[in-house]
Amino acid sequence: AGDDFDGEVWVVDAAPAAGAQLCAAPAAGGAFACAPLARVGAGQVFRGALPPPASPGFFSLLFGKPKAPPAEDPRIAIEAENIALLEYWQRRHPEFSFRVYRTAAGLRYLLTSALLPPDDPLVDDAMEATGADPDYRRLCRVQKSFRARLTPKPWRCDMDNPPHRFPFTDARKTAAMAAWLTAYARAAAAHATCLALLDLGTAPVHPAVLPILDEHDRLTRAKSNLPLA
Repeated sequence: AGDDFDGEVWVVDAAPAAGAQLCAAPAAGGAFACAPLARVGAGQVFRGALPPPASPGFFSLLFGKPKAPPAEDPRIAIEAENIALLEYWQRRHPEFSFRVYRTAAGLRYLLTSALLPPDDPLVDDAMEATGADPDYRRLCRVQKSFRARLTPKPWRCDMDNPPHRFPFTDARKTAAMAAWLTAYARAAAAHATCLALLDLGTAPVHPAVLPILDEHDRLTRAKSNLPLA
């Protein structure tokens, strides 16, 4: 068994026996329903659709068709599964809290309750458990820092890449870059780099993290609901 997320996404604490069932109530409420659960490993996420609701009764058919449920956005389902992995890890380390963000291409997790160096074993354990990008994990270890984009990627704002690389060797290139930066700032102002989704954990924000968190959310426009880029 495990903990349900909207009646569909489960984190399995122990490998169940063959033929076991998962039971959950639909997200909108209602009676419990069960779905078969194939054998999975401990700590894995199982995602399975619950059985369809019972057929409408006579009066429902007589006076109108029941409304079809809205189509599920596949990205939201994937997000739920990934956030479930973080929540599973966090429940085993309740001294840590996180803020979860949506980005244009995935999710961003910001540890808010503590300061940990990239080579801390807990960092590697958390990244492994949540399926962090291997290249990003390697970059953190090599550069001994954590990097997070604060401004939108140009092509996601319908902008070309910068016309020149730094250093700018003459006045023409300097002027071209200045013009590009002006256009980019105008385009980027209509977009956010990430969107704050939720806070996980009850541990308070570390005093040293608070100004970083505030500045991150301001620069990324994380609470603006602007289109992501």
